[in-house]
Amino acid sequence: MGLSVMRAGVVDNMSSGLGMSGWVVDPAAPDGRAAVDIIIDGERVARVAAHVPRADVQAHFRESFGLDVPADAGFFSKALMAPRFEGREVEVRVCFAGTDEPLTNGVARVRCGAGRIRALFAAEMAGHAGWSPAHVEVGDGVLRLSGLAAWPRATDDVPMLRADGGTVAPVRLQDGGGADDVLWFLPDHRRVTFTAEMALPPADSWPDGGFSVTLGWERGGTPLHPWQRVVVPRLLVMAGDRRAGSPPVPGHDEQARVLGQSVSAAQFEIGGYSTLHTMWAVIAGTDGRRPQDFRAILDWGCGCGRVLRWLAAERAPGQRIAGSDMDPLNVSWCQTHLAGCEVHSNGPHPPLPFADGAFDLVLGHSVITHIPLDVAETWFAELDRVLAPGGIAYLTFQGAYALLCSAHALGVDSLERVASAGADDSSRDANVRLDEAPDYYRAVFHTPEHLRALAGRRFEVVAIEPTAYGHFQDVAVLRKRG
Repeated sequence: MGLSVMRAGVVDNMSSGLGMSGWVVDPAAPDGRAAVDIIIDGERVARVAAHVPRADVQAHFRESFGLDVPADAGFFSKALMAPRFEGREVEVRVCFAGTDEPLTNGVARVRCGAGRIRALFAAEMAGHAGWSPAHVEVGDGVLRLSGLAAWPRATDDVPMLRADGGTVAPVRLQDGGGADDVLWFLPDHRRVTFTAEMALPPADSWPDGGFSVTLGWERGGTPLHPWQRVVVPRLLVMAGDRRAGSPPVPGHDEQARVLGQSVSAAQFEIGGYSTLHTMWAVIAGTDGRRPQDFRAILDWGCGCGRVLRWLAAERAPGQRIAGSDMDPLNVSWCQTHLAGCEVHSNGPHPPLPFADGAFDLVLGHSVITHIPLDVAETWFAELDRVLAPGGIAYLTFQGAYALLCSAHALGVDSLERVASAGADDSSRDANVRLDEAPDYYRAVFHTPEHLRALAGRRFEVVAIEPTAYGHFQDVAVLRKRG
């Protein structure tokens, strides 16, 4: 009898008491959705619903673990960060929901050490306030958002959805749940899931930079986070969802090689547009320059053009826009579909195919997050080469917040390497695929101090802005000396 018609499952990661993940298929599940129960020292502490797997994740399990995951299985992941388990050695059992029957590899004795790991970064996280919209939709003249948010419990205020033009909308909050699992390292914060809706004014009344919203406090209106925002492009809502002149959207294959999945056209466009305009806001706030002040811009690691397509669409007169990437499939797509820019291939190591001093702005959104540490310095040298004196490198990296959000998947050893050495690249990044270099892409983490020291050998470090990119990664603004 095949796995598609029988109950089966495996725990592939039991991360030193921080959490676990795996897959499960259970045709007898009452609602058709498989789930697992987490049992600690005989106490059933959680039930975790599994999610339908993606083909690329199934391929990763097959290549990395030799597991041939059934197509009708679901993936689950659960953090175990409860303070009551801190420092204890416990028996963890991951069982089919409603039973005491464990999954394969589903029983282990582990020592929970989350509190010690959290304490290593407690000072940096102490005053964190921010939000992360996991889902963004636009339809029928309404912007809809949902996601996670957190702020210090001592704050005597509540967040509202605020637009640049002064429009305000209430936010529905629910404490705990998934927010507690992901944001476990913020014990002194209120951790919530949120949903919000805001009616959009007529698009022809929007500013050139799109319709920008953030979560801001009800009293005074200051944002929870100075840079976190969602920006809806006008082209998305004028004359329906598309308009002549709006940049093309790449397909599933192109997106999955960069993002690990394919998202809706609207979410892809809003995500890229928000990234671009947050970048301009950070650069203006730290360096003082505006988009039209840069004569030549390079999107280093442009992927399938999530940001490049908007850079090209909104370029200033006479401005050079270029992109480069090591993925030939996405380079080919960008060359074929994106007007107003040039796109070139580059290898996993320097050089880039550009002249010395060719650009005065290089942006790298989620690029050094994948580059192995033993080649990172050579890439900083190459960025220094292609930048003109006084030019800016705008680079995002995974700092303390991203590290702790990922802790239950990474394990204690990875966190301790970051704490002791300031960086770690020991984990392969399964969300980014490149057939030509399957072992190159890593999940790389830096403390701000490590990134500052690494970049500071060649650049003036203008600013490091926590969680300014994608509401998750940190941003380094670097200026070439001379």
